[in-house]
Amino acid sequence: MVMTGIAYAAIRAAVATFLRPNYMPAINTHPPEPPGAWTVAWTSSNQPGVLVPTSILYQPADRFWTFQAIEAVIFVGLAALLIFATVLVVKRRTA
Repeated sequence: MVMTGIAYAAIRAAVATFLRPNYMPAINTHPPEPPGAWTVAWTSSNQPGVLVPTSILYQPADRFWTFQAIEAVIFVGLAALLIFATVLVVKRRTA
């Protein structure tokens, strides 16, 4: 059970870190980004003693359910593969 929890957490973190920012192209704008937007990255200019954001990459809030659907497909597909692998292993074993 512990190994399953660790594997799930690792896969979830990898999806959030490496896949999610690339589901759809981010929008490039100047600050401020719209309310509810997910800031992916930002660039800044360093004025003396002040770090000022000059460009922001963000995902609009209206893409939330699209991203949820994409991740649901990923995890349901992974679950189907694991079920298939389990069935194969169980069928090969003798009682």
